[in-house]
Amino acid sequence: NIDSLLSDNGDTGGVFAYNSITWQMRDKACDQLRKLVDVCDNVTGFMMTHSIGGGTGSGLCSYMLMRMSVDYKKKTNVCYSIYPSNILSTSIVEPYNALLAMYSLSYSSNITLAFDNEAIYNICQRNLHIAKPDVNNINRLIAKVISSVTAPFRFDGELHTNLNELQASLIPFPSLQFITTGMSPIVPKMDVTTTLNDVQTITNECLNPTN
Repeated sequence: NIDSLLSDNGDTGGVFAYNSITWQMRDKACDQLRKLVDVCDNVTGFMMTHSIGGGTGSGLCSYMLMRMSVDYKKKTNVCYSIYPSNILSTSIVEPYNALLAMYSLSYSSNITLAFDNEAIYNICQRNLHIAKPDVNNINRLIAKVISSVTAPFRFDGELHTNLNELQASLIPFPSLQFITTGMSPIVPKMDVTTTLNDVQTITNECLNPTN
């Protein structure tokens, strides 16, 4: 829904410390979230995709996450968090933003699927043979992971039917909510017909640190 989109800009948007964008937008964002919840028949939880290296992805999203955990206590919060890399960093304050964002993730998120920005970049180069991956290439891989996680909710099956079941099966204790993310197969289009796709190969690749 185009009416649900919020946007703004500012010269301090790259800093966590509840920057000017956060102060201006946080109430609008919370109000927009409340409106979306009101029109839902049965809300089981929330899913947030954010980069904790940026000011808005860390500062504003941390505030939103804490508000959701208070306002909707019985709902599951799932975060797809992209962690910054010291090699591919575009801002000197990215480690600062990520460190502060970890607090809200530790206490307000029920499931956090961690993505390493450098690792995704390397996967694009190694597996997809893309010399210089751009944002679209990286976001496409992240979108595929999100699609795979949510597939049992969107289609009939016996694995998981909602976010609560996903949390129950993946998180044995609340403090162990950080999940290492792996995906397989990751192959370029030209190799699709020649790549082995048996269960054993896919399982091994998923558990391989390089994936």
